[in-house]
Amino acid sequence: MGLEDSGPIGVGFNFINHGQTPAQKFNSIGVIDLLPYPLPQGYFLADAPNKPPEDGVIFPTQPHL
Repeated sequence: MGLEDSGPIGVGFNFINHGQTPAQKFNSIGVIDLLPYPLPQGYFLADAPNKPPEDGVIFPTQPHL
């Protein structure tokens, strides 16, 4: 809410493995879109785009940025 101009926006996130074993084959997919509010009746949300899987490992307490 409150986006009044066409200036760029950014979203940051990170994941931290709080477990005791490595997290393997970790993958994240995200989409940002500006949508009308409220959504019109029958509005269709598109599926997230395909992304190649990551082969990385997140070790315990290590952030994935």
